[in-house]
Amino acid sequence: MSRTEETLLMYGAGCIGRGFIGAAFRAAGYRVVFVDKDRELIRLLQARRSYPLEIMGAVRTKRVVADFEALDVREEAAVTRAIAECDWLATSVGAGNLPDIAPLLAAGLMERADSSGRPLDILICENIQDGEARLRQLLRAELPAARADAILDQTGCVATVIGCTVPKPSAAMQATDPLGLRIDSYDLLPVAGGSFRQEAPRLPQLYPVADLGFYEARKYEIHNMGHATLAYLAQWLGINDLAAAMEDPHIRLLVEGAMLESAAALAESFGRPFAGLLPYVRDLLARFANHDLGDTAERVGRDVLRKIRAGERFVAAIRRIRDAGQPAVYVETGLALALHSLGCRSAEAGTRRILTEHSELEAGPVLRLLDLVERLEEARSSRALFLAVERHWRLVSGAAALEGGGR
Repeated sequence: MSRTEETLLMYGAGCIGRGFIGAAFRAAGYRVVFVDKDRELIRLLQARRSYPLEIMGAVRTKRVVADFEALDVREEAAVTRAIAECDWLATSVGAGNLPDIAPLLAAGLMERADSSGRPLDILICENIQDGEARLRQLLRAELPAARADAILDQTGCVATVIGCTVPKPSAAMQATDPLGLRIDSYDLLPVAGGSFRQEAPRLPQLYPVADLGFYEARKYEIHNMGHATLAYLAQWLGINDLAAAMEDPHIRLLVEGAMLESAAALAESFGRPFAGLLPYVRDLLARFANHDLGDTAERVGRDVLRKIRAGERFVAAIRRIRDAGQPAVYVETGLALALHSLGCRSAEAGTRRILTEHSELEAGPVLRLLDLVERLEEARSSRALFLAVERHWRLVSGAAALEGGGR
């Protein structure tokens, strides 16, 4: 079968589905079929069969993604048949929506087993950890018990780490072209190489690795945590434009400090050189400062309760740093600012309850930083916050050194 005959079924035609995954497969010569529940989006994709994409790197480039197909998810018979016949499938529907698509995926897998019996690899392009186990569990619940093992043996649930940024188009962009998207230039796609049931797709962006855990932790505990720290810091200062916020040197130092704290602990935990993570941190800081993306604190900072729960970006990073015997002052400042955005106050019992029950963290260190943030509220200043956090870091670092015998 030639590459032009191979088909990707892209389940989810949103920012990542169209801006990154679908566009990459189309550029590599694959036939692409989008599936989505947004009627108007599908109508436009079917009518135009093309959309503009701007890659916002050091040099801005424009391209047109064209000659694809699109299906409304309500066309269940057509979607089921497409699942049965495609060569590859990818999901980008949002982690919370995976249970909604599992029944139709299971129906398509059963039809596939009854027709060709060919294996199918599903690229899980969601912002989640343990994607393979989660999708397998959802599919098993929808498949007949007598057939589940055989069908799942032929189904590769391939976890990925999405590192690119595709902000939601602004109102001005949508008014110009409702299908237009902007994406940053980062296009590496680490995938769990051992999960494929067939040869991996021939995409230049694809990076199969044996240990995806490092790349997942790097994404959540450096990239996502740093981005969220920037968003809550910007919100505290009344700034929505993230690139504009990054022009403030004290904001940049606070964000960089959090990312470097996390990177040092991550390097130790995975036995990687700390210096090897520095280019990754520098690249992220440059991407956060990219005005062309038009990214906002409102977008990056939404869904605060999810972002502060156990296993998520802040808590996972803090736990790893504390396990390494190091202070997590800058990351804890980001978490304190996230709590502040919820209206939490350091002296309130409810705040301690959120930290101990929701995030399962020892509350004291974070509450001290939340109190520090509150004391600066009347005259909010990035410089004042940076200096206060830096003083606190020196105090905590000194105490940690004494407890560790000066190590």
